[in-house]
Amino acid sequence: NSHNHIMYGTVDSWFYRTLAGIGRADDTPGFRRIRIRPYPVGDLRHVEASLDSDRGTIRSAWQRTAEGFELSVTVPVGSEAEIWVPPRSNGSGRKRIEEGDQAVWDDGSYHDGVEGIRGAELTDGWVMITVGSGDFTFRAS
Repeated sequence: NSHNHIMYGTVDSWFYRTLAGIGRADDTPGFRRIRIRPYPVGDLRHVEASLDSDRGTIRSAWQRTAEGFELSVTVPVGSEAEIWVPPRSNGSGRKRIEEGDQAVWDDGSYHDGVEGIRGAELTDGWVMITVGSGDFTFRAS
């Protein structure tokens, strides 16, 4: 019998929890409130992961682009999410974030008016965007 095994975790959880950033935002059961907080590390250019929850599939996909950073998420019906857009590689905050062709964040402040988006705030260089259920693609520069 092998004594060389992990008891309460696996490497694959690091991929979706850390790199893709999929997790629960608080202690509510069944992923009612989701946190998507990806960590782009080193020279990794893109990540895509999904997790099947009791409410439906949660998806996070990001890529570094010539213009900046793109993050696509799926939040299942009946859930809400905190979407954390990471700071630039130099640690400074994002100047502009768009969803579709509309600005959500521009020059340090939240811009209202994008369907499904409830608010945004800056915390330690990260822009945290609060959304309801749906599919969202954020482009950050």
